[in-house]
Amino acid sequence: MKNKKNLNKYIEISKGDIYVFSFMTVVIFLILLYISYKINWYCFLLFDIVMVFATIGKFKVYFNLKKIKEYLINNQLIDKIGTIDYWNEKNYFLTDNYMIILSNGAISVFSYSEISEIFVETYLELGKMSSIQKYLHIVLNTNDEYKILIFSTSLVGEDFKDISQYLLNKNSNIKIGENKNNYKKRLKKHISR
Repeated sequence: MKNKKNLNKYIEISKGDIYVFSFMTVVIFLILLYISYKINWYCFLLFDIVMVFATIGKFKVYFNLKKIKEYLINNQLIDKIGTIDYWNEKNYFLTDNYMIILSNGAISVFSYSEISEIFVETYLELGKMSSIQKYLHIVLNTNDEYKILIFSTSLVGEDFKDISQYLLNKNSNIKIGENKNNYKKRLKKHISR
């Protein structure tokens, strides 16, 4: 039952995050309400929207973790996953024996030996607000494919890291595919007078 404690630890952490973020949202709202009242300009309250969305995100993480735990228990995998090595705080776990991923509301659990290929896809957007995002594609023997964020210059609501070497250490037979690049250039619209 060691793994239940491991997973329960993450569930407790996410529950604690909900309490902290909810408390901070209320405190910031009250401070902004006071400032707005003093200067008689209530548009300041809109700044609390950021905290509201962050709190909603913490609720989503909590319910995702509960869903993953229920899936593992129902499929009798809770005692087979081994210890949890990494959690990206959003939608996937790396454990001793399996990768667990939540994608489009569905949970997939697969062993590292089921991975046939990995490759990196890069999205480069050029313009005034240029950004780069890299995704690791994980292709299984069944041709199912998963895409996870491994790098970003944009502000994203998840922890990301390149797990390629971790996967290769777990299964040295994984084929490394050719990287793919996608470029997008934002053009400035010219208005003729």
